[in-house]
Amino acid sequence: MKTNTFTLTGLSGIYHGKQIRAKTVVLYLVFFVFLSPKWAEAQNYDPLLGDYSEWTIIYCLGTQGCSSDYYFASGDTLVNGYNYQFLNLYHFSKQYLIREDALTKRVYIIALIDGEKIKDYLVYDFSVVQGDSIETYNPYAPQPQGPNNYVVDSVADLQYLGVDRKTIYLSNLDTTAVFPIDRTIWIEGIGSLSLINTPGAGPDTSGVGALRCMIKDGVSIYQNDYNTNVACQTTWTEVENQESLISLNMYPNPATDHLLIEALNVEILNVSIYNLMGQNLINIDGNDSTINLNTSFLSQGIYLVKIEVGDRYLTRKLVINP
Repeated sequence: MKTNTFTLTGLSGIYHGKQIRAKTVVLYLVFFVFLSPKWAEAQNYDPLLGDYSEWTIIYCLGTQGCSSDYYFASGDTLVNGYNYQFLNLYHFSKQYLIREDALTKRVYIIALIDGEKIKDYLVYDFSVVQGDSIETYNPYAPQPQGPNNYVVDSVADLQYLGVDRKTIYLSNLDTTAVFPIDRTIWIEGIGSLSLINTPGAGPDTSGVGALRCMIKDGVSIYQNDYNTNVACQTTWTEVENQESLISLNMYPNPATDHLLIEALNVEILNVSIYNLMGQNLINIDGNDSTINLNTSFLSQGIYLVKIEVGDRYLTRKLVINP
């Protein structure tokens, strides 16, 4: 096999014994980068997360009919140097954080849990190919958290609402699992056909649940009616309107020794404060429109404040100054 040698000398280079200028070197490098299969593949990747992503899950209980839950990912926050969106899970959990690495095509979820340090749980790896083995988690989901081991049975480009998407079929390698899932399906840009935080489960309308539809930035990405009358439409405007109706004041911010939170026309049910490592430092229950917190023991820095009002969770950033 013929090997090309290339060395740089200052602002010029030697290629096959010939002197070339730096501009030519740059052109060669750009040319090779653009021809790289990995580079081309990365450009074709369809991210899972938009500015606002919404998954509608349906559950059917015999003659009682079907009902739905909604999962949302939006906003942004910084934890351990990574950018996350807030993930609101309206069935089995409340609020977690989700991030996506578009270069590696991996998706992670972390949870803010009392006394537990933040851990990145790998939930999806859309870079896999047929024959690959992968270890993923179902973080804080109605299935065993894991790690769960799967093998990629096959990969296909299938069309969903007029768009070709990489579709990955996986089989569970653990045949002794308490809740064995024979097969699960991932779709690039969409996630699992079950719950977004349950990549190890297949769609099951009478069990864990099945993905009815996904809407990203107001555009419908996926739909499956499952012969039900559960509507598939964005609730983003509704969520915005609900939050706009909640008048919430949190001051002083930056704070030093105390923090006052006031809500108008709604009761504050709970306030939790977390540091950026995910440790719960303050957890106060209440049934009042005003809560006064002692923050004198908090070190200087940035914190996340989770406020439960009605059936919603609002998140605010808090700065503590000495």
